[in-house]
Parts: sequence; structure tokens; C-alpha cells
Amino acid sequence: MSTEAQAEIVQNHPAAGKDGHRRGQAGLPFKPAARLCRGQELVEFAIIFPVLVLFLVGVADMGRLFHALTVITNAARVGARYGTAEACTVTGGVFGCDTAAIIQETRAEAMGNGIDLSTSLVQVTPPAVRGGELRVNVIYDFDFFINGVLPLPGLTLNRFAVMMVP
Repeated sequence: MSTEAQAEIVQNHPAAGKDGHRRGQAGLPFKPAARLCRGQELVEFAIIFPVLVLFLVGVADMGRLFHALTVITNAARVGARYGTAEACTVTGGVFGCDTAAIIQETRAEAMGNGIDLSTSLVQVTPPAVRGGELRVNVIYDFDFFINGVLPLPGLTLNRFAVMMVP
């Protein structure tokens, strides 16, 4: 096709302006994309993708952290409730609490919700007399998923529950 034929097609095009150049919606001339920018989107994606993945893993870690806090708080509460209702009794005129049973109940509650407390510290401070306070303290070491990429120290989560022994 000759240059004159191409110019005639451009001038007769519905989007052509008075000068024969194609115009966009704003009335500005169309300019073809520079061929040097062909891989720009791919480069931008390659730069932003690791940041996006890091952000998403961080969000998932925060969700895991709040889940762990909730589970160990509830486990301490269940352990204290079990201690006040079942494990602390008067036998032969002597008041006492079965701390091993309280620890086992606390760990079982956490395990039922996906947190393994077998290597964590569960402390039970029984009351000396009826009407005293039973305290169950759970200490759990939390490790982030993101530690494989960023060297973050783990967190030590400490939650407790205190209940009166009737």
C-alpha cells in the first residue's frame, strides 16, 4: 500500500482530526507505545511480587499469633475451671489439688484447638485452703512462618487464669 493511500485512509477515519491525525477521546493525538517499554509490566511485577508475598505471609502470621493467644488463654481458663470444679477436693479432712490433672486438662484443651503445649510450661499454683485462688499459667513459645525469610525472634506468650476454689 502506498504512502498516499495510507494518508487517505487516516484522513477519512472517523477519529481523524482536521489535520488528518487520529485523535483520542480527549482530542489529543494517539501516540503508539514505545517499543522500549514492552517488558515494563513484567519488571514491575517482578519487583512488587516478593513484597506482596511477604505481606501476605505476615498477615497469616498475625492470624496465627492471635489464634495462639486465644487458645492458650482459653486453655488456662479451662484448666482453672477444671481445678475448681474437679481437681481440688477435701480428702480425709485435708484440702488438696491434683495439679497433674489440671495440667493434663489444660494441655488437652489446647491440643483440641491446634496448639501443642507438650513442650510448653503450664504452671499451677493451688490454694492452701478452700476459698483461696487457683492460678493456672501457660507459657507458650510462638515461632513465625516468616522466619525463613526475615530473622525475627519468636515470641513468648504468657496467659493465665485465676479462679476461687469453692
